[in-house]
Amino acid sequence: KLCVVVPYRDGCGSSNQGVGRIKNLQDFVAHTPSFLRKRGVPDLRLIVVEQTKRGLFNKGVLFNSGVKQAEAIGCDYMVMNDVDQVTHA
Repeated sequence: KLCVVVPYRDGCGSSNQGVGRIKNLQDFVAHTPSFLRKRGVPDLRLIVVEQTKRGLFNKGVLFNSGVKQAEAIGCDYMVMNDVDQVTHA
């Protein structure tokens, strides 16, 4: 079973960094499962790990949390992927 771990936080605060990530997430979730199934990955799970809007974005902590969740549900292998990086081929 493949687990795709995706750290996520929609924009917050006075900066524009991260604004609009909800659209990125919607696109990623809509596209990724069918993309991987067409390439021979029959069993997969998307694990979206969301951070609260307080504090600095900490992708490393989110990846660590996602790995723990993936291990808990029995994933054989994992991919760490940014929410704004959708694979097209």
